[in-house]
Amino acid sequence: MLRARMLAAGALALAGCSVPDTLGLPCEHHDHCNPGQHCGPEQTCVDGMPPLPTTSTGPIDTDSDGGSSTTGSDGQTTAPGDTTAASSGSDGGSTTGPACGRAIGECDAVDVLFVVDNSGSMDDENATLIPAFANVDELIGGLIDGPCTYHVGVTTTEVAPDFQPAACQQRGALSRAGAICDPWSDEPEHPPWISETDSLNLLGCLLAVGSHYDTDEKQIETVLEALGPTQQGAGGCNEGFMREGVPLIVVLITDEDDDDDSADPLESPERVGSAGDPEDWWEALIALKDPAELGMVVLASVDPGSCDPWSPAPGLSDGDGAEYGERLLTFLQFFTGAGFGDHYRAVDICQPGADIVDEVAQVESLLGILCAP
Repeated sequence: MLRARMLAAGALALAGCSVPDTLGLPCEHHDHCNPGQHCGPEQTCVDGMPPLPTTSTGPIDTDSDGGSSTTGSDGQTTAPGDTTAASSGSDGGSTTGPACGRAIGECDAVDVLFVVDNSGSMDDENATLIPAFANVDELIGGLIDGPCTYHVGVTTTEVAPDFQPAACQQRGALSRAGAICDPWSDEPEHPPWISETDSLNLLGCLLAVGSHYDTDEKQIETVLEALGPTQQGAGGCNEGFMREGVPLIVVLITDEDDDDDSADPLESPERVGSAGDPEDWWEALIALKDPAELGMVVLASVDPGSCDPWSPAPGLSDGDGAEYGERLLTFLQFFTGAGFGDHYRAVDICQPGADIVDEVAQVESLLGILCAP
């Protein structure tokens, strides 16, 4: 589906970050083509709106944009070009079976949130991660290869004014740009996330978040803000990103624990980490998203002996190596305690970039678990 079209079009240079014209590219469904095009009989994108169906088992319902659908005797609606019906929620996402592509389990929709540490201590890790994550097809291509619709967004552990508009320079607001691109500068109405109508290569742009921002990361608080009512609710900067009834996978990337460094007399009293303790974080998260529909990948220091010795600069807690993510790992254990121990992965950030990509790519297995019949 989308990944095949992207490969056919050739990999985009990260500096370009433009969305390719799909005219003439392979497709399996009308949604795979740009607006004003449809998937033709030869399974390539052609100009014009899709033709009306020649036969039906019920009335033809033409929607406002000129598309059409066929309603069967059971009330099931099938969009033009679909080969299998799927029931849809009010947000247009479907989680009851495949309508296009290679759906995973019973899902044909997924939301993915990346939360990336953008403090100065990430300099060393970014030197490994940014080149590795540039190949987004290897990173999450398998995850979004099946669902017909997906939302992929990126936010940072501290506000990043370079990548957020003035009105959305707030914790948890999704980034609209990255260090090497500004993909939606000419589209102010474009939501701050990647969907099936965008090039997936934009993710490589958005993951280049830079560093040297504030040093009190508050990793879990950032997750909660990104999904909470301030950002996700009506009028919020992330409104519409997380969809009801659609599986959500959170990918957290950090080289420090989420803890209270101000207990160290050399530290700034403002470095307090996320409010509360891991149990509080868990209760707050499942109040926002049903844990049965929630998966999480934490890319951090998961073994005290695997990273270079953590050598923070006095008074800053930024430096070389990576701090063992003790409280973050404790937080993940609440998935197990609630009966969802297979809904998370802990990935060691202190390993070669290619190995990290291989492990993060296994996130597809999480979607299979979330979407199991």
